[in-house]
Amino acid sequence: LLEGVDLARQPLTGYGHVDQKIVDMRNELRTTARLVQQELTDALALMVPLASLAAQSVQDNVFNEPIAEDEFQKRVRQFLRSHPSIGSALEEHPHAARGITDLALRGIRLELKAEKEKRLTLADCEQYVAQAATYAIGSGKRMAVLCVLDSSPKKVPPFPVEDGIGVFVHKTSDTPIYVLTVLIQGNLAKPSDFSR
Repeated sequence: LLEGVDLARQPLTGYGHVDQKIVDMRNELRTTARLVQQELTDALALMVPLASLAAQSVQDNVFNEPIAEDEFQKRVRQFLRSHPSIGSALEEHPHAARGITDLALRGIRLELKAEKEKRLTLADCEQYVAQAATYAIGSGKRMAVLCVLDSSPKKVPPFPVEDGIGVFVHKTSDTPIYVLTVLIQGNLAKPSDFSR
């Protein structure tokens, strides 16, 4: 597989470390997961703007107060629809596996969660993976996207955005389901609060 990628000339999110993490994840999935290429392309079409939103949130404290899951979904829907590559192709509340999914793009289900009480790390997001994987299976896919907002009060500085991006593998049989995950850090403390 030969590919020329110049993230400096054609950035994905506008945040270098985040772009590199996404490219590394994509390359690993291409070589180890044996996924249908179109599924991976569609999942990344959701993942890239969500990763950008996660980076914007750390830079500008986009989610500056605790919000409920329905408000988070509304804001993410609006944000994703503003991207020309997504626009009207974004579905809201499609049904899959006897459940109602949050959002979807060309059959790739996007599950949204919001935490207002406790600080999360990427590892904490694993508790939501089975639900996202079930929606993927019910849609005949092997991939899903999970986006979690942590808008709990912060008493420590944020961690690097790329540390909140990863892939969880859900296995209930011989066929793994890959859940691309983005953790958004919100409700950040002011840096000056740490010098008092």
